[in-house]
Amino acid sequence: MIEAMLTAPPKPCSRMNSLHFLRRAVVCTGIVVCLSGELPGGKALAEPLEGAVRASLNSARLEKARVGVAIVDCDSRESLASINSSELFAPASNLKLITSGVALSILKDFEFKTGFSAPGDGRLIIKGAGDPALCDPKLLGEQGWSVERFISRVVDAARAAKVSGIKEVIVDDRVFERDTAGAPPVHPTWPREQLNQWYCAPVSGLNFFTNVLELRASRGERLGMKPNVTTEPAAPWLVNLDLSSTRTVNDGSNSLWAQQDRGGGGGGTFSFKVFGDVKSPIAAPVNVTVTQPGVFFASLLFHGLWEAGLTADWRPSNPPPVRIAVEGEDLVAASSAPFAVITTPLATVLQRCNVDSQNLYAECLLKRTAFEVTQQPGSWSTGSQVITMLLTEKLGQEARGVRIVDGSGLSKDNQVSPMVLARWLASMQQDKSIGAEFLASMARADDKDARISKRFVDRRLASTVYAKTGYIKNVLCLSGYVVRGDRTIAYSVLVNEIGATPGQRVKDFQEDVVVTIDRWLSRERGVAGSN
Repeated sequence: MIEAMLTAPPKPCSRMNSLHFLRRAVVCTGIVVCLSGELPGGKALAEPLEGAVRASLNSARLEKARVGVAIVDCDSRESLASINSSELFAPASNLKLITSGVALSILKDFEFKTGFSAPGDGRLIIKGAGDPALCDPKLLGEQGWSVERFISRVVDAARAAKVSGIKEVIVDDRVFERDTAGAPPVHPTWPREQLNQWYCAPVSGLNFFTNVLELRASRGERLGMKPNVTTEPAAPWLVNLDLSSTRTVNDGSNSLWAQQDRGGGGGGTFSFKVFGDVKSPIAAPVNVTVTQPGVFFASLLFHGLWEAGLTADWRPSNPPPVRIAVEGEDLVAASSAPFAVITTPLATVLQRCNVDSQNLYAECLLKRTAFEVTQQPGSWSTGSQVITMLLTEKLGQEARGVRIVDGSGLSKDNQVSPMVLARWLASMQQDKSIGAEFLASMARADDKDARISKRFVDRRLASTVYAKTGYIKNVLCLSGYVVRGDRTIAYSVLVNEIGATPGQRVKDFQEDVVVTIDRWLSRERGVAGSN
C-alpha cells in the first residue's frame, strides 16, 4: 500500500557498501567482469527426476517448439534436471525474477519517496523518485481512494504548510533518462504497434496512474452515433477525446481502443483518438498510455491547488502553468524542505512486479537500481550492465552470453538460459538477508486472487509452489520454486518458437514439470523419514 506522507522530509536513502565498486565498474569501464568460482552440480545427479521430466517432454507433443528445463536444489545448488539448460531463450516476464532480485540485493530497505516543496517564490516543485506506484489505480482501489482524494491529500498538505501564490509547477523527473524530445522513453525494441497498450507505458522519473488513461463507454442515444466515453482521471478541461472514429452498434462486440496524439493537443490539453464500436456498456477500463505522465499529474495538481485558492491568478481556459525541469537546472538549492512526501515501500513494488507482472514496475526497478549505482539518470543501458554484473558475480562463467536489454522481458532481444534463471533463484534463497522477502514477492499457485490462479487448476500439489509466468509472441515461460518442509527447489521451464503448437499444451507440460518435482520431493522425504 502507498504510505501517504506528510511533513517530515525524507532522509537520504542508504546504499550498500559495495555500491562504490559497482559504480566504478559500470561508469568507468562500461564492462563488468566479476568471476566467482565454478558452481557445483554441473551434471544432473538426480537421474530419476530428470528421467521423469524427459518422459513428460517426450509425451507433451510440443512439435517444433524449442524447450529448455533446469531444476536446481537451492541448498546444495546441485543440478537435479537439465534439458537444453545452457541454451539461451527469450525469458519474457520470467526476466522480472532477475530484475527484482537485483533490485532487492542492491536497494534492500529502500523506499521510493516523491517530494513536494514550495520555496516561496511562486514555484511548486515535484521531485520524482521513479516510483511506479504513485497513484497506481489498483493500489488506490485497495485503499478505497479516488484520484481526486489522492490529489486533495497533497493540496491539504500544501494548505497546512501555508503554501500560496503558486504560479507554476515544475516536474523534476531527472532521476531517469529522457528521450531526445525530453519525454519519458519507451524501449526501442518494444513492439511499435503496441505502444498505446498499458504494458508498453513510458518509464518516467515521475510516474502517475501507471502512466495510462482509463476509458469507459456506454452506447450513444441512437444506432450509429458516437458512444458516451468517460475517463479516469476525470479531467475534461485537460483531456480531449476525438470520437469521430467510434460508433454505437447492435451487432458484433465491443472493440474500443485509443491512442494519444503524439503531437499534443495544444492549449495544454492531452488529446486522444478513440476507435471502435460499442455494443454494450464497458465496465472494465480500456487503457491507453500517456506520453508525459509527470506533466499530466502536475496539471491535475495545479488545478487542485487553484480550486483550493492556493495559486496566483489563473483561469481554467488557459494552459496549466506546468513545465519540466531542464537539464542542469539547480532546483535543490532554491527549494525548501518538502512540505509533503509520498512513500512507497520496496516490498509493494516487488509484489506488483512479480505477482501482477506489471511491466512499468520492473522497468522502474531496473532504472532506480542503475541510479543508485551510478548516481546518473537511470537508463536501460546502465541498468542492464548492473544486472549482468550481479549475475556474473553470483553465477560465474555460467552467466556468460546472457543478454539483458530491459527489466520486464517485453523485448525479444533478452536472452537468458534456464540454468541461469534456476541458479539465480537458488542464489536468492541462499542469501538469508533477502531470501524470505524475495519469496514473499512471488505468487503462490494456490492464490486464487493472483494472475497465476488460471494455472495449476485441478493439480494436486503436496508442496507450496511459487511461480512466475511469462508470455510474449511465440514464447511461454514458467519459473519459480517448489517448497516442501525444509527443501526448496528452483525450476525454470522456457519454451520459445512455439509456432503452431497450442499454448495450452505448452502450459500443461510446464505444470507437469512442477508436479513431477512435487512428487519427487514427496518420495525423497518419505525415504528420509524411513532412515
